[in-house]
Amino acid sequence: MLNFAVQPACGKQVFFTLDIQALLQTLLQKIEQLEAKVKTLEAENALLKNKKNSNNSHIPPSQDQNRPRKNKSLREPTNRKAGGQPGHKGTTLECCSKVDETIKHSPAVCSGCGSNLSSHPEKLVSTRQLIDIPTIVLKCIEHRVYKKQCSCGHTTVSDFPKHVANPVQYGPNVESLIVYLHARQYLPYDRTKEFLNDVGFVHKYRRHP
Repeated sequence: MLNFAVQPACGKQVFFTLDIQALLQTLLQKIEQLEAKVKTLEAENALLKNKKNSNNSHIPPSQDQNRPRKNKSLREPTNRKAGGQPGHKGTTLECCSKVDETIKHSPAVCSGCGSNLSSHPEKLVSTRQLIDIPTIVLKCIEHRVYKKQCSCGHTTVSDFPKHVANPVQYGPNVESLIVYLHARQYLPYDRTKEFLNDVGFVHKYRRHP
């Protein structure tokens, strides 16, 4: 215990009693609390610096920390059933008036007795259309330059088009596709090359001697 007195500039003396042991005990407890908090903060900091998630470890995406929640619908609940409502005008693919290819599916044998139907007349029942793109195949266009000699003795040689500047090169359509994939769709060069190779747009190369 520590007893001491304080006398202000004007007034009587004020006596204080200070319990040094209790004060020291309080300070030690506070220090222990602060040290525990520092350890917790250091562990959290280390976890943030070396954060493991589904991109850099085997942790599944469902266990990623701070995983964004799925967007919830902002529509208020109603008594309507899901799907198109009565009176709603839906949209669908329209049949093409110009057909590029026709594939016939005609019965070869009778489903009742098994007789051959190849000589029997057929009658169209229904049609269905399949909209698709053709197989992508590179088209090689060879430009040839010729020369002709006039009766006056002068020889005239024709020129290649300006866009045909190399012995072998890709045409403007392939170049436009590459620019579109990289500049518009933000596809990296390696993935652009992979795509062109997968669809058959990469022509075979030969090594220079």
